[in-house]
Amino acid sequence: MHSFGFQPVLRPARSATLQPARCGALQQPSRRSGPPRRHARTLGLALALLLAAPAGAQAATTVDPGPPEETIVSAHRLRVAQPTPIASRALDAAAIERARAGSLVDLLRRQPGVFATDAFGDGTQTTLSLRGFGGNASANALVVVDGRELNQADLSTPDLDSLTLADIARLEILSGSSAVRWGDQSTGGVVYLSTFRAGEGTSGIRVAAGSDARRELDAVYDAAFGATGLRLSAKRHSTDGARKGAEADKTDLLARVGHDTGVGLLDLEFQQVDQDRVALGALTRSQRRADRRQPGSVLETAARTRNARIGWQPAIGEHRI
Repeated sequence: MHSFGFQPVLRPARSATLQPARCGALQQPSRRSGPPRRHARTLGLALALLLAAPAGAQAATTVDPGPPEETIVSAHRLRVAQPTPIASRALDAAAIERARAGSLVDLLRRQPGVFATDAFGDGTQTTLSLRGFGGNASANALVVVDGRELNQADLSTPDLDSLTLADIARLEILSGSSAVRWGDQSTGGVVYLSTFRAGEGTSGIRVAAGSDARRELDAVYDAAFGATGLRLSAKRHSTDGARKGAEADKTDLLARVGHDTGVGLLDLEFQQVDQDRVALGALTRSQRRADRRQPGSVLETAARTRNARIGWQPAIGEHRI
């Protein structure tokens, strides 16, 4: 029987030796070292912090950024009278009087970019064309009188002859992108008309005559009685036409009363338009050769239109809106 014995031999552990660091580096202990390795790392980290602390403190004491700069931030919109180029023209009462036009249609014909054509040649059914819309002009030119659209919902031609030139205080023509905000029927442009208020205009009379037995009579009476103003206007145009029997007669009566109540302006308006017309049909080639002025087929029309309006314009401070 054999027996074996075991006797442990204890050897002293090697301790890590700390060498002086070169350039701030700490010499690593031997890989065979045991627990003292942790103490070496702690001592190395503490030594590195001590060596870096004076440099950081010196930098903190020497760098002075100074007081912070003052920064002002403001948000506002500058209002400019005309921020973008727009195509617009405006005529006041003095410019309209200097034009010496016989009617509103004649005045519009003199403006650049505005073309006025009438179906009967006497100016009683005029179509405005802006920006060259031609046959679709009536559906793309909007006429506004004192904020009210004169165009019809069925896209028919507005009756410009129902407006007396003496009642127009200001004429504005907008074309291009500046007329988009008016919406429907303003693709070609907008003709904005501002009329005189009762008691703020002038009185007068106008008589004119022309070819084809054309006769025109315009009369305006305007007066103020304290806080109340009165304006009456009457117009009658008649013609025998270029062909025999093509008579046309139109009468326009307008009455307007305005009263300043102190807190606003009350405006009452009544208008009546009577129109009688004889429309003639087309002629054949042989009829034209024989007599170009002969009537041919005849179509008589008569119409009466009445409009009444009540307006209220409130006042805020010294201004009316």
